[in-house]
Amino acid sequence: MTETSPERLPRCHRCGTPWKGARPVPGFKETCPQCDAWLHCCLNCRFHTLSAHNQCAVPNTDWVGDRKGLNFCDDFEFVLRTPKDAGGGEDKAAGVRRSLDALLGQGENADPPKPSSFDDLFRA
Repeated sequence: MTETSPERLPRCHRCGTPWKGARPVPGFKETCPQCDAWLHCCLNCRFHTLSAHNQCAVPNTDWVGDRKGLNFCDDFEFVLRTPKDAGGGEDKAAGVRRSLDALLGQGENADPPKPSSFDDLFRA
């Protein structure tokens, strides 16, 4: 690898912390030491594919309702990510929400002025 290319490692889907385990896959109930997210989950699996049936590239897998929650899939393989690819999912969602609120005029500063008295409610 070159000096400028970041190393691809198994990283937490939420915060991007590298996973340093003795085994090739984390235990079923193992969590990230940084953010306590489940490590053995669909979002950390290399087979997780949004466009596939059950969002999994492995055929005939069981349905998993919570992709961020732990699962007991025997086909789990940790996806290798660069720091740029991993983490920040919740921050990205919050940023999109703020952009949408600003576009629709529902942001923090979009509140109408509060009336100073009851009669102010009926003035035009």
